[in-house]
Amino acid sequence: MTADHIFLLYAVCFCAYFLTELALNFLNIGNAKRHASEVPIYFRDWTSQEDYQRSVAYTLEKQYFSIVNLLFSSFVLIACIVSGFFGVLDSWMATLGWGPYITGCAYLFSLGFLSSLVRLPLDYYSRFSIEQRFGFNTMTIGLWLVDFLKSFILQLVIGFPVLLCLFWIIDILGVYWWIYGFLFVAGIQLVLLFLFPVFIAPLFNKFEKLQEQSLRERIFELAEKAGFKTSGIFVMDGSKRSNHGNAYFTGFGRYKRIVLFDTLVELLKEQEVLAVLAHEIGHEKMNHIKKMLFVSISVLFVGFWILSVMMDYEPLFQAFGFQQTSAHGALVLVGFIFEPVLFFITPLFSSLSRKHEFEADRFAVDLVGSSDDLRKALLALSGKSLSNLVPHPLFCFFHYSHPSLSERLPAMEVYAASKAASA
Repeated sequence: MTADHIFLLYAVCFCAYFLTELALNFLNIGNAKRHASEVPIYFRDWTSQEDYQRSVAYTLEKQYFSIVNLLFSSFVLIACIVSGFFGVLDSWMATLGWGPYITGCAYLFSLGFLSSLVRLPLDYYSRFSIEQRFGFNTMTIGLWLVDFLKSFILQLVIGFPVLLCLFWIIDILGVYWWIYGFLFVAGIQLVLLFLFPVFIAPLFNKFEKLQEQSLRERIFELAEKAGFKTSGIFVMDGSKRSNHGNAYFTGFGRYKRIVLFDTLVELLKEQEVLAVLAHEIGHEKMNHIKKMLFVSISVLFVGFWILSVMMDYEPLFQAFGFQQTSAHGALVLVGFIFEPVLFFITPLFSSLSRKHEFEADRFAVDLVGSSDDLRKALLALSGKSLSNLVPHPLFCFFHYSHPSLSERLPAMEVYAASKAASA
């Protein structure tokens, strides 16, 4: 296959991705507008017309911004490809005399930094205009910039040595380097899962042990009832960045901990917090986290195999303006060439994730003995976050890792009713 054929094939795939994503956004906008006049029947006892109108306005604002983001990012990528920017930068860096390993790292981090800089205005507008106007943003511009710098420095500290080792593996370990490279990167990912709650997350947020005696005792009782072991219950100062609430588990083994956003603790009643945690415990007890980790590692394995096939294929590099093949060039090509492909594959993973959410809901109902508290918690969190109550089914299929409330709550109630009837 010639370079021209490769470029044409990529152009067709990218257009298919772009037009599908654009259509999905407009479908979701149209669905929100069609249902904007009155609250959906299922939610009328829970939300007012005024609050519902705010959620519709928020949905439309985010959806229009998503379209702008899609247009902008596509324009930048196409401009870089057509102008030969990727190849020009690669050729210039090759003249600096740093050697292939350092040059490769510098090339990738330069692209990453430039990409982040280009996206800063959009990120600023999203946070300090959209999120600010709807009452979600609590972040200062100073903290936003500090987060940006911290993230980049962290990527350098972790990513630079990892890339150096990966380039060494590619250079030294022969034709099967991709297997060793996969094992190395997968191992790093597993190590980071252990390090994240202890060393990385505290760089961005404060984590304090839950002080409320009653809630803490009830959480430990719930965890013991479920056979779930944890190293502690922590409250995270999520409110210094956003008013959105959440709860999650992080870490593995003895480093596994329960984390509650302070916004969630303030919003929900104790029994509702317990119901949310019962749902999260369900993910752990039903091995959802391990299953998704297996899927992620499997995708990584396939990615390394594809990388090995592409590594020395000169027409591919020529199609995108590179003068010579290289490991760092192949990594860049894999990144943007397979974005359209991954877009159409992602719904498979999202469907699995939504299936896990239904299963965790049923686990929570079994553990706490009722669907009422989890239903109230989900409604409260949804109302606080101005969630879209009527997303388009196709948009959900492509983009939602969780079922919509209009699917999730009835399914939970049907399960609770069938369980009560069989008791």
